[in-house]
Amino acid sequence: MEEKKNNRKLYLLLIILVIFILTSVGATYAFFQSRTRSKDDDVTTRSASISLEYVSYGSAWSNNDLIPTTRKVAEYAVELQNDTTLGENELNGEGVPGKTDKNNNTLCKDDNGNSVCSIYEFQIKNNQDLEQAIDIELETENNAFDNLNAMFYEVSISNNDIYSNVALKETPGNNGYGDPIFKVSSTDGTEGAIAVKDNKNNELYNETPIYINRNGVSKTLLQYETTPEDENENLAYSMDIAIPRDNDETKKVTLANGLTIANNETKTFIVVMYILEKDNNQSPNDANKSFRGNIIINSNDGTRITGSI
Repeated sequence: MEEKKNNRKLYLLLIILVIFILTSVGATYAFFQSRTRSKDDDVTTRSASISLEYVSYGSAWSNNDLIPTTRKVAEYAVELQNDTTLGENELNGEGVPGKTDKNNNTLCKDDNGNSVCSIYEFQIKNNQDLEQAIDIELETENNAFDNLNAMFYEVSISNNDIYSNVALKETPGNNGYGDPIFKVSSTDGTEGAIAVKDNKNNELYNETPIYINRNGVSKTLLQYETTPEDENENLAYSMDIAIPRDNDETKKVTLANGLTIANNETKTFIVVMYILEKDNNQSPNDANKSFRGNIIINSNDGTRITGSI
């Protein structure tokens, strides 16, 4: 008799457990069902993921007439030749004789007016309300150079009053003279206007690049040596980041990792490419060669976007 009572209790407990499970599953199903049918479906289903946007300014500051150079000269041409007014006053006193472009945009030029580097600017936008960490890589598609190297900077506006003071930018020697011009519409026929594109090669208009050749702009190296090269120097200096060649087994190189982008923030970066000088007769060997590659951005949530340079 006692055994029958125990069996009955066990049977009742099993029935209660089954009812509880069915009720829970039904409630869970109803919850997701109601969410996916709501008008906010697009926001709801993506709320846990992070969206990034890649914006490329193409060939705005690029040069295709590079001569081999040292890293020091390339770094100097980016960091100290960053304003069109520097050519004949602050940088060289009264100017250096024979400096052919001292009144023009001297970015990536040496003191003799030679192109020693080529710059590719792009922006990454975090369109969500969540902060995220990203890694940035450069992937080679085609690189016929033996000694192509890169430096990587984050670029920001450090003094907006000076940066924005370009009322006389068309006058040689003034801040902003020589700035690239970007297309403002699909029908913009301005000579030399550059199309801004996203990572799907769609043209974008009314974007706001940071003009890296103006006063009021700050550049921060993201890979650098912490020990000065010269005991008399107190500044850190860039590392030579070797860009993978066509015959290299590994096609990717890290430009930066662990960068943080706040919610709804946009960050601007530049890849500075230069041919590292190895011998005195290198120029003929590097003539008529080309590079094509991709910028790869990996987010901490698994988001991956790419853009071409």
